[in-house]
Amino acid sequence: MTIRAHSVLLALSIVFLLPPTGANAQDDLARGDAVIDAVDRHEDGYQNLRSSVTMILENSDGQRRERHLEIYSLELMPMGDRRKFIFDRPADIKGTAILVHSNVVESDDQWIYLPAFNRVKRIASNNKSAPFVGSEYSYEDLSSQEREKYSNRYIEETVVDGLPCNVVERIPRYQYSAYSKLLAYIDTKDHRYRKVEYFDETGQHVKTKQLDEYELYDSRYWLPTRTVMINHVTNKTTSMLWSDIQLKTGQTDQQFTKNAL
Repeated sequence: MTIRAHSVLLALSIVFLLPPTGANAQDDLARGDAVIDAVDRHEDGYQNLRSSVTMILENSDGQRRERHLEIYSLELMPMGDRRKFIFDRPADIKGTAILVHSNVVESDDQWIYLPAFNRVKRIASNNKSAPFVGSEYSYEDLSSQEREKYSNRYIEETVVDGLPCNVVERIPRYQYSAYSKLLAYIDTKDHRYRKVEYFDETGQHVKTKQLDEYELYDSRYWLPTRTVMINHVTNKTTSMLWSDIQLKTGQTDQQFTKNAL
């Protein structure tokens, strides 16, 4: 092979290794936004939701603990959702409540009510990487997933649990995120999240959330009844098993205030 041919092959290999630029990069961003928009279109309109949840915490030795809570959610467009988490057992956590006010672009506003102190405390934006009541979820993981909160870049199509899925790289745009990026796997047919991979500031894959056992509500809304957060650093998992899911229960904004906690 001639020196010129070697040079051509080397140049081609460099081109293929380089990240997309210009029009290609813009196309990938537009396609990523479109995938997330499709998810939103299939999720929006539920108005409000109530569910009982069993949280199962399992350590690396297989030891398990259970917690029980009620989750309430209120859809407020275009402001962002309101969510409330109220624990009823075991006794050492009974009465603890977390309130989340979603923001479209900025970090969400969050508060926690601690019954032992009978006070409501705001969760600082730079402290949302802390574990959510000792689980493998962080307070940041409770944040809303609005498209505008992230730079969304389409990566590829792959298969998860036998389902074709679009992979979208989501880079947080808000301050104080503990993650450098998320990889969201969204099925191409019903636009449901199948799993989300979380990468820390160094680029290490630290957690994976799996979403499955979807059920259809009101002939339109696919909701997962089982979510599992796997921590690849601690080898611990937290499962959330959803039951008695009810939509359009008549909740109002007044039930999602700090005073209501």
